Amino acid sequence: MILRNSRWGLLIGTLLLGSCGGGGGSNPVTIGPTPIPPGQVASIAFSTATPSFIYIAGIGKIETTILRFLTQDANGNPGPDGTVVNFTLQGPNGGEYIGTPDSTPTQASSTTSGGIAEISLHSGRVAGSVTVTARVDNSPTQSVTGRSPGISIGGGVAAAGRFTLASSKTTLAMAAGQSTTITAFVADRFGNTWGLEGSQVSFYSEAGASIDVANILDFFGQASVTLVANGSTPLGFGGRLTILAVVNGEEAFTDQTGNGLYTLGEPFVELGEPFLDANETGLYEFPEFFIDADRNSTYTGSNGVWDGPGCPVAGCLTVKPIWARLTMIMSGNGGCTGVTPNPFAIANGASQGFTFQARDIFGNDMISGTTVAVALSGAGTLTGQTSATTDGVDPPTTLSFTLADATVESPNVVTLQPATITITVTPPATSGLIGCTAVITGTVD
Repeated sequence: MILRNSRWGLLIGTLLLGSCGGGGGSNPVTIGPTPIPPGQVASIAFSTATPSFIYIAGIGKIETTILRFLTQDANGNPGPDGTVVNFTLQGPNGGEYIGTPDSTPTQASSTTSGGIAEISLHSGRVAGSVTVTARVDNSPTQSVTGRSPGISIGGGVAAAGRFTLASSKTTLAMAAGQSTTITAFVADRFGNTWGLEGSQVSFYSEAGASIDVANILDFFGQASVTLVANGSTPLGFGGRLTILAVVNGEEAFTDQTGNGLYTLGEPFVELGEPFLDANETGLYEFPEFFIDADRNSTYTGSNGVWDGPGCPVAGCLTVKPIWARLTMIMSGNGGCTGVTPNPFAIANGASQGFTFQARDIFGNDMISGTTVAVALSGAGTLTGQTSATTDGVDPPTTLSFTLADATVESPNVVTLQPATITITVTPPATSGLIGCTAVITGTVD
C-alpha cells in the first residue's frame, strides 16, 4: 500500500510489493539512489594545488601546478588504486590545458594511488581563474564528481599604461616637514594585480622634497611611500614638483590577435629610460635625473621594438623598466598681487567690479584649506563673493565682488568719500606658510 498525507498528497511511507497468490509474503523495496558498495569510490574532493598560483606562459615564471583530488569509499577509506579519474578544465580560454599537450586540452585522465589522483594544469597566454572538475564513473549510470576552487593564472608583470601615481594631498605646502603619501597603482596587461605582490617600486623626487626610496606592491597592486617637503624650491618651474616611480615590467601594446601575447606588427607604446621631467617638456634634457638601465652612461631613448618578457626581436629588453610620473603643486606663501583697478574712483550712482585670485608667490592656487576674506571700510556697498576656502586645485580660487555707490545724489552735488577694500589670505595654521593682505583704496561719489 501507499501511505499519503491526505492534505498534502506527499508520499510518507514505503511501497510494499507482494506476490499475487495466496500464502505469499511481501518484501519492502527502498526508493532512491542505489547505494555505492564498498570497494568503489563514493566521494571525490579537491585536496591541494602545488603551487597555488601560476603565471601566464612566456614570461619566465612558474607556468604549471599539480592538482590533487582525494577519493574515498562509502566507509571513508581511500579509493582503490588504479581507479580512473576523468578531468575537465574550465578557464579563460587562453591556451591553458591539463595533462599533456594534445588535441583535447580541456580533457585528461589519471589513475589513483593511495586514494589520490593527480593532474597537471598548465597556463596559457591569458590571465584569469581556472577550475577543474574530477569525475569517477562507477557504472554507465552512476558517477561521483568533485570540483577545485578557482586556481589563479596571473599576468605576472607590471604593464605600462596600467601604472599611475596619486598623492593623498592635492597640494603640498613648501614649508619644511610638510608631508603627503604617494601611492603607485600597478596592474598587469589584463588589469589584474594577481602575481604582482612583492614586486619592488622605486621612487624619486626632484629638489624640494625627499621621498622613501622604495616599497613593494601589496596584493592589490599598490605601494605607498612618504614625500616630505624640505623647504627648498623645486628645480622645476612655477613651484611644481615632479615625482618618478619605476618598476620592472613591459611596454603597453594592443593585442589585436587576442592571444595575450605581443605579435610583430601590433601597435605598442615605446618608452625610453625613466627620467625626472623637471622642466615638464616631455623630453629628457640634461641635467635631468635618469635611470641608466643599459649602463652606457648616457640617456637612451626608445629602441624601436617592443620590450617585455618574451619579446620576439633581437635587441629587445625582456626586463623593461617602466615608469610613471606625477607633477604636483608645492604651494608657497601667499602672493596678493594683481587686483585692479587700484586706486579706484566710483561715480555717483555707479559701481565697480573686482576680481581676486588666491595665488601663491608662484602663481599657483594656495594650499587647500586657505581662507580668503574681503572686507570694506568707508563708503559704498560691497556685494558678491566676499569669502572662500581654496581647494588647492588649479585654476586658482577666484572671488568676484562689486563695490557700489550706496547713495545717489543730485547730479550737481559731488561728495567724494574714501573707501578701502581689504583682502586677507590666511593659510591653515598647520601648513607653515605665510598669508598675505591686499589693500585696494579709492573714492565713492
